Amino acid sequence: MKMKWPWLTILLLQSMTASAYECASIDWQGGNADINVNISSDVSTGKNRIVDLAPQITCKNTAGQGGWIDTMWLANDGVKLNSSIFKNLKYGVTISGTDHLAPVSETKIFDLDNGESRQLPVVLYFELTSLGEEIHIKAGDNLGSIRFVQTNNHGDRRDYTWTFFAANDADINTSTCSVLSGSTFNVNLGQIERGDIVSGGTSSQTIVKDFNIICDAAHAVDFDVKMSLVSPSWNNKAIKTSNDNLGVEMLWNGQAVSNGASQRLSVTNGSATVPLSFTPVKPASLSFEDVSTGAFTASATLILTQY
Repeated sequence: MKMKWPWLTILLLQSMTASAYECASIDWQGGNADINVNISSDVSTGKNRIVDLAPQITCKNTAGQGGWIDTMWLANDGVKLNSSIFKNLKYGVTISGTDHLAPVSETKIFDLDNGESRQLPVVLYFELTSLGEEIHIKAGDNLGSIRFVQTNNHGDRRDYTWTFFAANDADINTSTCSVLSGSTFNVNLGQIERGDIVSGGTSSQTIVKDFNIICDAAHAVDFDVKMSLVSPSWNNKAIKTSNDNLGVEMLWNGQAVSNGASQRLSVTNGSATVPLSFTPVKPASLSFEDVSTGAFTASATLILTQY
């Protein structure tokens, strides 16, 4: 591109391979390229990243002198996703923090002066506008492509396409689920009679409350449900309260739940309901008179992990 040769035919042959512009980590020095990228399975409603090129690819103007400025562009309608994988989902590209929904018009990415290098600030994304579908990606799958244009201040212009392939397997579930009671599941045990407090199981003071979850997927959605709690020293299946001699046992479908215990929850036909029961309990060695009166509080956390 910058070298002078005595014969035009030799100059044309050299221009096929020589470049003063290259991108590290993919060993790119011009022309079309196949690039392996890591895929994340984490998704949410709205925009989701497929590929973030900035941490993976850095481009550099390798000209040593002469005032060369290289400019990188996204080509007109230059973003394509593999429709056999991503189906009818909307998609686009984010350039330096600005979103461009496909089809994208020609857009400048950056300028590079002599010797300057920059991470490639390009992110491929899709939008969850068609919920309930599953996306299965295998290592080696063709994800899509980006067409770039490289120009410089000496009038050169080059077009090339980077085709992206998955470097890992990724199963992406685009459904969304929500707990009907919200992020906080409040249980009011009401007025408790000390004489009726038991040391385990259920009692006349047991409160039953349904745990409801809904999903917008047509297929079954499976969860691992884990309880995170602090237990009193005298009962490892109870939730510790602000009253030292009072705890609360929670039963999931009739089974006592301890810290770290996992349950499987499958949401079919769009919803699932699990009865939870809450029972105030005391140490078996103590009489009810040893339980202090007054208000008390307790808390625990249910962790739902979709798989």
